Amino acid sequence: MVNPYAPPTANLGAADPDGKLSDGRYEFTPAENTVIARAAKLARAWGIIAVAGGALVGLMVVAGVVAILIYSPRFPVATTAVILSLVLVAVIGPIAVVNVITGRYYIASGRSLQDVVETSGNDVAHLMTALDKVAGAFRLEVIFIAVTFALGILLQIALIMLSFLTSAAGGTP
Repeated sequence: MVNPYAPPTANLGAADPDGKLSDGRYEFTPAENTVIARAAKLARAWGIIAVAGGALVGLMVVAGVVAILIYSPRFPVATTAVILSLVLVAVIGPIAVVNVITGRYYIASGRSLQDVVETSGNDVAHLMTALDKVAGAFRLEVIFIAVTFALGILLQIALIMLSFLTSAAGGTP
Protein backbone atom coordinates (compact mmCIF):
# COMPACT_ATOMS: atom_id res chain seq x y z
CA MET A 1 0.00 0.00 0.00
CA VAL A 2 1.41 3.37 -1.02
CA ASN A 3 1.20 6.24 1.48
CA PRO A 4 -0.34 9.20 -0.40
CA TYR A 5 1.21 11.59 2.13
CA ALA A 6 4.77 10.29 1.82
CA PRO A 7 7.36 12.92 0.93
CA PRO A 8 8.44 13.02 -2.71
CA THR A 9 11.53 11.10 -3.60
CA ALA A 10 14.02 12.35 -6.10
CA ASN A 11 17.62 12.15 -6.99
CA LEU A 12 18.35 15.65 -5.79
CA GLY A 13 21.65 16.05 -7.54
CA ALA A 14 20.42 14.94 -10.95
CA ALA A 15 16.83 16.21 -11.03
CA ASP A 16 17.42 19.69 -9.69
CA PRO A 17 20.86 21.24 -9.40
CA ASP A 18 19.65 23.52 -6.59
CA GLY A 19 18.40 20.54 -4.55
CA LYS A 20 14.83 21.88 -4.29
CA LEU A 21 11.91 19.47 -4.49
CA SER A 22 9.18 22.08 -4.64
CA ASP A 23 8.75 25.76 -5.35
CA GLY A 24 5.89 26.01 -2.82
CA ARG A 25 3.10 26.00 -5.39
CA TYR A 26 1.76 22.53 -4.61
CA GLU A 27 -2.01 22.14 -4.79
CA PHE A 28 -3.75 19.52 -2.70
CA THR A 29 -6.18 17.13 -4.38
CA PRO A 30 -9.93 17.31 -3.69
CA ALA A 31 -9.64 14.28 -1.37
CA GLU A 32 -6.79 15.94 0.53
CA ASN A 33 -8.77 19.20 0.70
CA THR A 34 -11.68 17.27 2.28
CA VAL A 35 -9.40 16.05 5.07
CA ILE A 36 -7.95 19.55 5.54
CA ALA A 37 -11.43 21.13 5.58
CA ARG A 38 -12.53 18.67 8.29
CA ALA A 39 -9.44 19.54 10.36
CA ALA A 40 -10.19 23.26 9.83
CA LYS A 41 -13.74 22.87 11.14
CA LEU A 42 -12.59 20.91 14.18
CA ALA A 43 -9.79 23.38 14.96
CA ARG A 44 -12.22 26.31 14.80
CA ALA A 45 -14.83 24.43 16.87
CA TRP A 46 -12.25 23.53 19.52
CA GLY A 47 -11.02 27.13 19.54
CA ILE A 48 -14.53 28.50 20.04
CA ILE A 49 -15.18 26.00 22.85
CA ALA A 50 -11.88 26.93 24.52
CA VAL A 51 -12.54 30.68 24.30
CA ALA A 52 -16.12 30.33 25.55
CA GLY A 53 -15.05 27.99 28.33
CA GLY A 54 -12.22 30.30 29.32
CA ALA A 55 -14.59 33.26 29.39
CA LEU A 56 -17.08 31.37 31.57
CA VAL A 57 -14.31 30.26 33.93
CA GLY A 58 -13.09 33.87 33.99
CA LEU A 59 -16.55 34.97 35.09
CA MET A 60 -16.43 32.35 37.85
CA VAL A 61 -13.09 33.79 38.99
CA VAL A 62 -14.57 37.30 39.08
CA ALA A 63 -17.54 35.96 41.08
CA GLY A 64 -15.07 34.29 43.46
CA VAL A 65 -13.15 37.52 43.97
CA VAL A 66 -16.38 39.41 44.62
CA ALA A 67 -17.47 36.74 47.11
CA ILE A 68 -14.13 36.99 48.91
CA LEU A 69 -14.41 40.78 49.10
CA ILE A 70 -17.96 40.62 50.38
CA TYR A 71 -17.67 37.76 52.86
CA SER A 72 -14.09 37.92 54.13
CA PRO A 73 -14.75 40.94 56.45
CA ARG A 74 -17.46 38.91 58.17
CA PHE A 75 -15.12 36.04 58.99
CA PRO A 76 -11.65 35.84 60.47
CA VAL A 77 -9.00 36.11 57.76
CA ALA A 78 -7.65 32.62 58.43
CA THR A 79 -10.92 30.78 57.89
CA THR A 80 -10.81 27.73 55.69
CA ALA A 81 -13.48 29.09 53.32
CA VAL A 82 -11.54 32.28 52.54
CA ILE A 83 -8.27 30.39 52.08
CA LEU A 84 -9.91 27.85 49.79
CA SER A 85 -11.56 30.63 47.79
CA LEU A 86 -8.22 32.37 47.32
CA VAL A 87 -6.56 29.13 46.24
CA LEU A 88 -9.37 28.39 43.78
CA VAL A 89 -9.13 31.87 42.28
CA ALA A 90 -5.34 31.53 42.01
CA VAL A 91 -5.64 28.14 40.31
CA ILE A 92 -8.66 28.72 38.09
CA GLY A 93 -7.73 32.23 36.92
CA PRO A 94 -4.70 31.12 34.89
CA ILE A 95 -6.69 28.25 33.39
CA ALA A 96 -9.22 30.75 32.06
CA VAL A 97 -6.49 32.91 30.52
CA VAL A 98 -4.73 29.93 28.90
CA ASN A 99 -8.03 28.64 27.48
CA VAL A 100 -8.82 31.98 25.87
CA ILE A 101 -5.32 32.40 24.40
CA THR A 102 -5.02 28.84 23.08
CA GLY A 103 -8.57 29.02 21.76
CA ARG A 104 -7.59 32.02 19.66
CA TYR A 105 -4.60 30.06 18.30
CA TYR A 106 -6.88 27.16 17.33
CA ILE A 107 -9.39 29.46 15.65
CA ALA A 108 -6.57 31.11 13.67
CA SER A 109 -5.12 27.73 12.66
CA GLY A 110 -8.58 26.63 11.50
CA ARG A 111 -8.82 29.78 9.41
CA SER A 112 -5.42 29.07 7.83
CA LEU A 113 -6.39 25.47 7.12
CA GLN A 114 -9.58 26.67 5.45
CA ASP A 115 -7.43 29.02 3.33
CA VAL A 116 -5.58 25.93 2.06
CA VAL A 117 -8.88 24.54 0.80
CA GLU A 118 -10.35 27.77 -0.60
CA THR A 119 -7.36 29.33 -2.33
CA SER A 120 -4.98 28.16 -5.01
CA GLY A 121 -1.31 28.82 -5.44
CA ASN A 122 -0.41 29.07 -1.75
CA ASP A 123 -1.43 25.75 -0.20
CA VAL A 124 1.96 25.04 1.33
CA ALA A 125 2.30 28.56 2.77
CA HIS A 126 -1.21 28.42 4.28
CA LEU A 127 -0.53 24.95 5.70
CA MET A 128 2.73 26.12 7.26
CA THR A 129 0.92 29.11 8.82
CA ALA A 130 -1.72 26.77 10.27
CA LEU A 131 0.96 24.46 11.67
CA ASP A 132 2.79 27.40 13.21
CA LYS A 133 -0.39 28.52 14.98
CA VAL A 134 -1.15 25.01 16.25
CA ALA A 135 2.46 24.75 17.45
CA GLY A 136 1.97 28.04 19.34
CA ALA A 137 -1.08 26.63 21.10
CA PHE A 138 0.76 23.41 21.94
CA ARG A 139 3.77 25.37 23.21
CA LEU A 140 1.59 27.47 25.53
CA GLU A 141 -0.24 24.42 26.83
CA VAL A 142 3.01 22.52 27.49
CA ILE A 143 4.50 25.48 29.37
CA PHE A 144 1.30 25.96 31.37
CA ILE A 145 1.06 22.29 32.32
CA ALA A 146 4.74 22.20 33.35
CA VAL A 147 4.40 25.34 35.48
CA THR A 148 1.13 24.12 36.99
CA PHE A 149 2.69 20.77 37.83
CA ALA A 150 5.69 22.44 39.49
CA LEU A 151 3.49 24.84 41.45
CA GLY A 152 1.26 21.96 42.51
CA ILE A 153 4.25 20.11 43.92
CA LEU A 154 5.45 23.23 45.74
CA LEU A 155 1.95 23.86 47.14
CA GLN A 156 1.71 20.27 48.34
CA ILE A 157 5.10 20.57 50.07
CA ALA A 158 4.00 23.85 51.67
CA LEU A 159 0.75 22.29 52.92
CA ILE A 160 2.62 19.32 54.39
CA MET A 161 5.07 21.67 56.14
CA LEU A 162 2.18 23.80 57.43
CA SER A 163 0.48 20.69 58.75
CA PHE A 164 3.65 19.62 60.59
CA LEU A 165 4.18 23.11 61.99
CA THR A 166 0.57 23.34 63.15
CA SER A 167 0.80 19.90 64.78
CA ALA A 168 4.09 20.80 66.47
CA ALA A 169 2.60 24.02 67.84
CA GLY A 170 -0.23 22.08 69.49
CA GLY A 171 -2.93 22.97 66.97
CA THR A 172 -5.02 20.61 64.96
CA PRO A 173 -3.60 19.58 61.61
